[in-house]
Amino acid sequence: MKTCRLVLPSVLIVLVLQLGLSWAQTPKYGGTLRIALSGEPAFFNANQGPAPGAPAFFISNSLYNSLLTLTPPPELKIVPDLAKSWDVLEDGRTYVFHLQEGVKFHDGTDFNAQVAKWNIDRIRDPEVKAWVRPYYEDIDQVEAVDTSTLRVRMKEPSGALPMALAGYFQGIPMVSPQAVEQYGEDWSNTTSTCSCRSLRIWWISTNAR
Repeated sequence: MKTCRLVLPSVLIVLVLQLGLSWAQTPKYGGTLRIALSGEPAFFNANQGPAPGAPAFFISNSLYNSLLTLTPPPELKIVPDLAKSWDVLEDGRTYVFHLQEGVKFHDGTDFNAQVAKWNIDRIRDPEVKAWVRPYYEDIDQVEAVDTSTLRVRMKEPSGALPMALAGYFQGIPMVSPQAVEQYGEDWSNTTSTCSCRSLRIWWISTNAR
């Protein structure tokens, strides 16, 4: 019994010291992070079609950028992402987004205002049947003013657009129109070798930020 009483405090002291040392260590880049999911992802479509399910949604958070995003909880503040700033005009009837410059997709094509317009219009297209389309039905018109300026006109004054773009299922994830055109139906299919290569093309390189 005496031995047990002596050993237990010693073990606790060693564990505390080890934990303290691990907390004091400088974080290092690299390594492998493994995360368990509840199932295989069905497909990836950047909200441009039916809902892909939870596993695909969890992964897609690391694949796509939107115009705006949210800070982690509990703050949940709307902050810039691919749009570096934005103006709210006419009491919420018009939004002007000033986009990051020098951003490219992994297929080498540029992200710009025309691409942002294409993605927003595609979400709004009834033929696409985007499951997030109801969040953007108040949009009347999307205009590419120049390569880095996007103007969105609302049907009536509204303050909901920034929250939709930042917080409702990752807003409108921006994808390469060229990749969608090139891969067709395989664009959202994750089961083939071809689509896995195209998946990496959708990623946006934001090093220019």
